[in-house]
Amino acid sequence: MTRETPEIVQRLKQEEENGNFQPTNLKMNKKKHVTSLSSSNNLLKTLIQTAESSKVSIIITDKYGMIKYINNRFSEKSGFSKEEVLNEKANIFYVLKQPKLVIKSLKETILSGNIWTGELQSQRKDESLYWMHSTIIPVYNQQKQLSYFMSINQEVTQRKEIEQSLKIKENAILSSINAIVLTDLSGKITSVNPSFLKMWSFDSEKKVIGKTVFSLWKKGGQYMHIMDTVIQEGGWLGEVMALSNSGRLFPVQMSASIVKDDYNKPLQLMASFVDVTKQKRMEKNFKKFKKISDEADYGSVIYDLQGTILYGNDAFAKMHGYLTEDLIGNKIDLLFSIQKRNVVQQILSNLKTNRKIIGNEEWHVKKNGNTFPLLVTSSLIDDEQFHQPFVAGTMIDITKMKEAENQIIEHVEEVKMMNQELNIAKEKLATLNQNLEEKVKDRTAEVHKLLKQKDGFISQLGHDLRTPLTPMLALLPLLEKRVTDEKGEKYISMIQRNIFFMKDLVNKTITYAKLNSDNIAFSFTEINVFELINDLQNDFHQILTENQGEIKNNIKKDCVVNADFVQLKEVFHNLVSNAIKYKQKNKPLIITLFSTKLKNNQMMLSVKDNGLGMTEDQLGNVFYEFYKADGARTDVDSHGLGLNICKRIIEKHGGKIWAESKGPGKGSTFSFTINTVKEPIKSEQLKNKER
Repeated sequence: MTRETPEIVQRLKQEEENGNFQPTNLKMNKKKHVTSLSSSNNLLKTLIQTAESSKVSIIITDKYGMIKYINNRFSEKSGFSKEEVLNEKANIFYVLKQPKLVIKSLKETILSGNIWTGELQSQRKDESLYWMHSTIIPVYNQQKQLSYFMSINQEVTQRKEIEQSLKIKENAILSSINAIVLTDLSGKITSVNPSFLKMWSFDSEKKVIGKTVFSLWKKGGQYMHIMDTVIQEGGWLGEVMALSNSGRLFPVQMSASIVKDDYNKPLQLMASFVDVTKQKRMEKNFKKFKKISDEADYGSVIYDLQGTILYGNDAFAKMHGYLTEDLIGNKIDLLFSIQKRNVVQQILSNLKTNRKIIGNEEWHVKKNGNTFPLLVTSSLIDDEQFHQPFVAGTMIDITKMKEAENQIIEHVEEVKMMNQELNIAKEKLATLNQNLEEKVKDRTAEVHKLLKQKDGFISQLGHDLRTPLTPMLALLPLLEKRVTDEKGEKYISMIQRNIFFMKDLVNKTITYAKLNSDNIAFSFTEINVFELINDLQNDFHQILTENQGEIKNNIKKDCVVNADFVQLKEVFHNLVSNAIKYKQKNKPLIITLFSTKLKNNQMMLSVKDNGLGMTEDQLGNVFYEFYKADGARTDVDSHGLGLNICKRIIEKHGGKIWAESKGPGKGSTFSFTINTVKEPIKSEQLKNKER
């Protein structure tokens, strides 16, 4: 459609011929400044005079898009007064989310000195939307400098709405899952949608156009009857037997109507088709099912996924106090109390996942309003031979069984009363604990301070104790050489054992203090654990021989972890030492080490022994500092720090450690996790684990 040139554009061309300004096709000279104020004002005055009497909406902006003028027509359309928009950005009139390609085209066109024409969605002062056909003209002064933009606008909202409505209707027909065909009044096909081509097995619309629609039915003689009904009554609905392009016969539900023009004159016929082949098969199979179900003494029901009852046998209707015909077509929700209506949706959701629910207890409502319990088995049937999925349910009344259960429940009431008293006590306890948080916070700060002082004291004590031990260790060999009697050798052995215990205790104490510090730095490297354990076997060879023990290295030969070598060896050393200390008397000691690969780049390493084992209480305390599994023991070889040190080392590696035992005399297993690849541990994470 050719759009008529607005009067304002004609008048602008006249002004151009008079030499007042040059609106288009002139490039800006970047070296020149903007025209003088007086010249610019004269140009604006000329533009305003030209636009004032125009019947179309006009906006004039400076080259930066600031509004310098709107005419009365634009003010009427937008609802804005001239005073409200003067020196405002012109985009206040437009919807913010315009198509990107439109905005790009607009900017490139007007900034290159050309006139842009297009459609923009606009916004009135009251925020209502409308469409404008806009012509934006760049206006240059006599020095060929860009001075203004003039936008000439005509409202096209009604046309846009009509176009949109037609587009929606067209898309609705094309995207419909129903087969749709349009014919002329003689029955020749003029148009079909893709669903029609698919249903009748045509690969092209060209092969259908021009055919008579009744040639696609088995009984073409029905056409005259259908035509008469459509013309006389305005439409026809029924079933016909369709004949596909491949020769296949199939039943369809047909809806036909006549299309008329604005003067009520018939133009075309339109028909919509739905293939009901599956529905017909379902009806046939349903008759077989109904015959068997009607004779059953248990309740049987079928309902669709919308909850509409399609079938119920006499036993089903009777147990609910209804006649069968009263239930068919009603919602299954009818049989549930208002508070339980959501149960149906839960059942359907469960069936879509599990396909079948066996022996589910449901409470239904009879016609007289009484509720009663049922044991229900439901199945989702969606075999392709059926028209649509549905739920088949069977049920039995379990009222008598529930009555027996209720008698048992009555004896539980006393327990409930006790629980209520317990809840009251809990509420009182909660009240007492309301102010506890602040107290705990203050005490926690004090504890942290004391712990810091304790760690400093322990570290200093360790260093102080180490000093006198050094000369004592040096003198012991000299004393051993001078003592020759058996009693003296016994005393020397006792002194030596105690000095070595003191040395180990001092070293463990210093290690413990260091691990409590945030400043300790680990040197991470790749370690072959199998080789590390082989070295460890050499370290323990003599003591294992003395204790009739052995280490079985079942660590996988390719087991590599990322850890601090010294610290990891300390962990294994402590765990093996612990196993030796707590071996069973008169029984050979077997220590087995093995590895298990985990997810997320982690490895689990375990040390298992056949020693004394532990109780549940001991398992819960074994990693506490200075804790001994056997409190009654006076064995000086155990100081209660080794396992706590293991715990701190593993946590600083980002892992966790735990102990397992089946009970006293059944051995223990200590396991911990550690990374197989380098993964830095944040100090904040370590602090949280230590807490």
